Amino acid sequence: MTSCLKEELSTRDARLKAPVRSYSVTARIDNKEANNDSEAKGMLKGAYDESTMVFTYTLSFEGVTPRAILFKRGARGSAGTLLWKVPENDGGKYKSPVKGSTVLSALQERDLLKGAWFITIDSESRSPEIRGIITLKQK
Repeated sequence: MTSCLKEELSTRDARLKAPVRSYSVTARIDNKEANNDSEAKGMLKGAYDESTMVFTYTLSFEGVTPRAILFKRGARGSAGTLLWKVPENDGGKYKSPVKGSTVLSALQERDLLKGAWFITIDSESRSPEIRGIITLKQK
């Protein structure tokens, strides 16, 4: 009788767990979200895997000399809260393309999946020069 109860509980627990998913990640980075007249453009492409909580990305850009590249969370149009600054990839400067990865916390994962992340590229003259909303698509 005990073994039947144990089997029933493990079956019920298995049904309650959500399936682990992986996502492709993109962001079109331009002046529309930054609300200025910059000619600079960028594109972020990457992936996120729920099982490892690893976020990987490749960021390409043109028409801007970045002072800082920042991942932020917040509502559309807000200044947002800093998640992390992307490290320079060329001796203290940014050179396109920039590649990286990071392991997310549970809170960061929740905000990413809710669509509350964006990326900004700041220049010496504008902060942000260009900006883009990060979107996910289930693989």
